[in-house]
Amino acid sequence: MRLERINGIHESDHKAGAKPPTFWRVISGVTSFLDACRSYRYETRIHQYVRAIESFLPPSAFGQRLFAKKAALLCEQGERTTDALKEMYRLRNKAEHHEYFEEAKLSGGIPEDVARLRALQAEALCIELYRRFFTKSVRFLDLYRDSETIEGFWSTDSGVQSEWGSPFGFPEL
Repeated sequence: MRLERINGIHESDHKAGAKPPTFWRVISGVTSFLDACRSYRYETRIHQYVRAIESFLPPSAFGQRLFAKKAALLCEQGERTTDALKEMYRLRNKAEHHEYFEEAKLSGGIPEDVARLRALQAEALCIELYRRFFTKSVRFLDLYRDSETIEGFWSTDSGVQSEWGSPFGFPEL
């Protein structure tokens, strides 16, 4: 199983004093994903799901604009997708800084409904990210060893899209 292999390499590096250990971002992302799955609070869930998505993106994809731009490469293209990703990131920021989600300037008439939808969409994207990561391509193990290999993988949009495969479609309610 890939996760066992990744965790074994990570733990071995950690014990040897490697900083950061191999697969640091992968392990951090999986931990965030599992934390999100365990929570019943949607603000905690979206915070952790977005962190899990961020771990899959290059470290240079910092901030709302770059998060949405890079994550959109994995999804069906369009303004709605980009706007949804930006809202997810803003909601993550609100949770991170202990601010109420309504201050995230969400679309739609009922902010609670939009926040719950974004949490559901972030969850769906995370599930698909990790499904493909752990079952699809053996190259992902080489591409996600450390920040440098991740940055290299994401250096061309076409390379990411060809390895990723068909675009992910966000669920709508």
